[in-house]
Amino acid sequence: MYLNTPLKGSNDTPLHIASKFGALDVVALLVQFSSCDTKRLNKENQTPADLVGSRMSNTDTEVVKKILQLLSDNHYIPIYRVCDHSQPAFIGELWSPRRPTSMLLGK
Repeated sequence: MYLNTPLKGSNDTPLHIASKFGALDVVALLVQFSSCDTKRLNKENQTPADLVGSRMSNTDTEVVKKILQLLSDNHYIPIYRVCDHSQPAFIGELWSPRRPTSMLLGK
């Protein structure tokens, strides 16, 4: 699958196009892949988040909000507990499905 392959004219990736047309299910599918570049710029120096809903015939604000949430960097803090609660819970390390560079460098 060529997740980040741009169109020759506009330099839009599949994520740009799905975002532009408000294809929520397609955006959700694409961002599941850690190799999907959500910050890639097109010919107009716009990210997929900049284009959300710009080509929708009837702009649905709920769809736009959901797509923007999918395109944002999500981070999770796991809490580990023993099943029988015999020990106190402890907090794990910050985790992200995409592992941003800042996390890898320890910033």
